[in-house]
Amino acid sequence: MKLSFAQIESACSGAVSITQEDGLIRFHRMHQAQLDGILALSETYHIRAHSTTGVKLDFRTDSTSLFLDVNASRGTMSYFAVDIIVDGKRIGSVDNFSHEEIPVFHAKKAYQLGDYSGHFDLGPGEKTVRVHLSWGPVTSIRELSLDDGATFIPAVPEKKVLFYGDSITQGMDCLHPSQTYSARIADALGMAEYNKAIAGTPSYPVISAVREEFTPDVVVVAYGTNDWTLTDTATFRANYRAMHEHIRNHYPGVPVFALTPLFRYQMNECRVMGAFCKVAPIIQEICADFPDVTVIDCFPFMPRDHLCFGDGILHPNAKGFDYYFKGLWPQMKAALKE
Repeated sequence: MKLSFAQIESACSGAVSITQEDGLIRFHRMHQAQLDGILALSETYHIRAHSTTGVKLDFRTDSTSLFLDVNASRGTMSYFAVDIIVDGKRIGSVDNFSHEEIPVFHAKKAYQLGDYSGHFDLGPGEKTVRVHLSWGPVTSIRELSLDDGATFIPAVPEKKVLFYGDSITQGMDCLHPSQTYSARIADALGMAEYNKAIAGTPSYPVISAVREEFTPDVVVVAYGTNDWTLTDTATFRANYRAMHEHIRNHYPGVPVFALTPLFRYQMNECRVMGAFCKVAPIIQEICADFPDVTVIDCFPFMPRDHLCFGDGILHPNAKGFDYYFKGLWPQMKAALKE
């Protein structure tokens, strides 16, 4: 039983729109006004904005099997995975890397994009299935099929968490999208993930200036590490404050978490903003003017271990994201209970 466009759309979260073209169902996480603003900044960032970061399909079914056929095209990186999750456990993935040995620092290796598919045994009985699309390349669905006559009931979480950020929040360099910190935070909250992060970007108010068609239940803002590299202090202050002003005006009273940058191995270098240690205090200072914002110091969460980074220096791999989540979630949970 091949699921229709309408069925796939009914089970989808994380996308602001879904289209069908040349036999492919495409998922769009950015509004056109956001894409236009991003393109004015960089064509590379514009390509990355088309990734399917945070996009998921959630449904209940009694099907014993699932077939998925996808296309992965240009994007942030050349490796990708679409994770298949049954009752909270990943049972497999459609990907372009698991057929070979994965290097420790896998971000430096090139992989072949294109058409990929897989058959999966879901087991007997009714279960909740999640198809978690890739954070990297632009990933589209050609076919998603279940057993003939199987039940299909959309199971999208009602509440939503909205993420703004850079490459780490987009998911780079985690092989599996379900293992990123944003995906795990969304799961812990029991919310759908709407992720506006774009790898490489500093704080960029064009993205937050667009009000989403929904009111999120939680907002996460995670910038600073690229601002330190790319912008001067005055520009960072202005852009970062503008983003929080947009969020406050669009979503008054919604709890916001401002995350300071993680440890990175180049932290002792002097970049455009000067010393890396300047960034977190500026975030603290600006956020003090916004009563609904909780600042979390994320610098201590990552161990000083190259093996926790997919590129060896900056972007967490699955192990690194595990440390990040375990440091971050208890503080978010405590703040939401206050």
